[in-house]
Amino acid sequence: MNLFSLKPHPLVAHWVPGFVVCLVLTLGRFDWSFQTLAIALSGGSTAATSPSSVPEASASGATATISILVVTILAFVVGEIIDAIRNIREDDRVRWDFFFWCKEQELTNMEESYFTWYAFDANMALGLVLAVGLLVLGKLLCMVPCHWNSLCEVAVVLLISSYVLHRDAKSLRKEIADLTHAWCDKNGIKATIKPENEKSPDKQR
Repeated sequence: MNLFSLKPHPLVAHWVPGFVVCLVLTLGRFDWSFQTLAIALSGGSTAATSPSSVPEASASGATATISILVVTILAFVVGEIIDAIRNIREDDRVRWDFFFWCKEQELTNMEESYFTWYAFDANMALGLVLAVGLLVLGKLLCMVPCHWNSLCEVAVVLLISSYVLHRDAKSLRKEIADLTHAWCDKNGIKATIKPENEKSPDKQR
């Protein structure tokens, strides 16, 4: 169930990974220079403030505001796409019935302590791999001006970070599966979603 809200989960688990991917790709496009990126976001103007430059400064401010708004929206869209890919790769080891039948405080505890950070780790790990792939593709297509040496250094850092996040996501997912199974068994909740690897009696014959 995907409901848009300003709760920690969509902001942390969806928007932040999307923003990091957008930031990495944008920095690669500007040869890893924050200064060049800042100038581009502000409309490319570095003129000093004077009476004659007030209209130009106002235009630059408007350009910067629009750029920030576009990046904010784009980051959320990218984050949602990454989360959708993660969701497609999900299996049924977690008892999702827990999220429908548990009490509100139990759901809050699960989201704040486990599920939000699991989704964040998984989405960030997937997003970093995606960013590296797009950077390499952009370099091969001559769309990324950075040198191969700097690109390889950044790629190594991103892939190592992705591996660490992936391992943590697997650990959190196992804890979520154990907790949801224990809760459902304790409360007598029968599984409404049958795992794909569990065959029906007819198919076992």
